[in-house]
Amino acid sequence: MSQAPEISEAEKAPIAKLAEAIISQSLDDHATSFAVLPNDKEMRVFYTINDEPLEAMTVPKNLQVPLVNRFKIMANMDLDSHEAQTGRIKEFPFEDKTFEFDVVTEPTEFGEKVTLTLVA
Repeated sequence: MSQAPEISEAEKAPIAKLAEAIISQSLDDHATSFAVLPNDKEMRVFYTINDEPLEAMTVPKNLQVPLVNRFKIMANMDLDSHEAQTGRIKEFPFEDKTFEFDVVTEPTEFGEKVTLTLVA
């Protein structure tokens, strides 16, 4: 698996905004979970709404590692580990409420998959 290009300091803030936008959109769409799945060309984001996976967006391949790492940071996970991990985002503010997510990362042949599940 090839290493993603380095992301500059100026690009790190947009990565955080992208991660927050993905989570916020999932909440706005009333998704119970979402997954960020890598493939050989891009990453695809699927929201689960009414037990149905719906493709929400694609993310360019060069943002894969920074986006996965951003979710890991938010969930207090080990950035250096590429084995399966679990973590939790304990406080995600959205529309005057705070939400909590279980976070799971899993290795795939194209990089790490990330799944966030809303904690009821």
